[in-house]
Amino acid sequence: MIIYIIVLLLLSIYSLYPYIKHNSIQSRKIFLFLSFTTFAFVLGFRGENVGEDTSHYLDVFRYAVNVKWSDILCAPGMRTAYYTNQYGYTDTIESGFLVIAKIVHWFTNNGQVFLFLIAVITCILFAKFIYDNCKKVVFPTFIFLCESMFMLAFNGARQILAVAIVIQAYTYLKNKKWKKAIVVTLLAAMIHNVALVSFVLFPIMMIKPKNESKSFKYAILLAITAPFIIVLGQTVITNFFPRYISYFSINYWENSLGGTALLWITEFIFILIAYWKKFKIEESFSISSLVLIYLACELMGLRISVFSRVGWFFRPYLIIFFPIMEQYFSIRSRKYLRVVVGILLILLFLSYARTPARIYYFFGGDVG
Repeated sequence: MIIYIIVLLLLSIYSLYPYIKHNSIQSRKIFLFLSFTTFAFVLGFRGENVGEDTSHYLDVFRYAVNVKWSDILCAPGMRTAYYTNQYGYTDTIESGFLVIAKIVHWFTNNGQVFLFLIAVITCILFAKFIYDNCKKVVFPTFIFLCESMFMLAFNGARQILAVAIVIQAYTYLKNKKWKKAIVVTLLAAMIHNVALVSFVLFPIMMIKPKNESKSFKYAILLAITAPFIIVLGQTVITNFFPRYISYFSINYWENSLGGTALLWITEFIFILIAYWKKFKIEESFSISSLVLIYLACELMGLRISVFSRVGWFFRPYLIIFFPIMEQYFSIRSRKYLRVVVGILLILLFLSYARTPARIYYFFGGDVG
């Protein structure tokens, strides 16, 4: 747990620079470089048992060297078989992830290099997302670290990489670059198929400002009905994607409300305030809609874990959600709100840090 406290303290020290330099472009870049370099170092040099699935990703890397390029390029459903055990059971994984593993094998057979590369790409893309969408970068970076994205990268490194790729679509759509948004969404799906849910961004971003308040009822309807549609379509989903059967049968993440409920309530209240004020702050409609979908997924995820996995693709928008929603309050009130949200996020961060799967040690070392 000490390593996570050190990371939090380093982030606090780095944050002094943008304020000293009055949040200039250079200071924003330096802060993001220092912060995300630190994050990538901790993620990339972790031991193989830090995070629930780290050893699995190392296995994928080891087996990838034997996979033929022809099998990857011709794989149906964007997934490739990479391992078959003595009982005939075959494991498959998204082809894009195998491509990265194969490329790394051109240079080295060291699995730690593979983990480090995934961490670096993920952190670069999240830093870019923050830089492109936030005028002030300190608080959004703090949200990235404490809300969960950083901690989830220890477990679902492949999915978080896909998340880091697909959230770039938001920036492209905001700038009317539809083709690029489609490309990055499909690219993310090559890393993790569930990224396809992010196509919901497209209709949300197409709604004109004058229609936002009227259209928000459709976002509420989507958030409420989507979980039920997935439940009703369980048979179809598991027939096409049998690997997700366990996601419907059990909730193995053992999700519980705990202190997270306070954050969810806070987020929902912010959304109601934005709606009440007719989304007069730019981007508040699109971000509120995405966070509302995230909240619906998380609530359903308390019962069926597949929804939490889907929610991961909407969770990163919290990074810009809180800074945008602050603008609905007076400057004095914003300070108190940031303190309250900050305390909740730190408590959430520490709760993750205390889990057995997050006991940190560097690769090649002992648990400590």
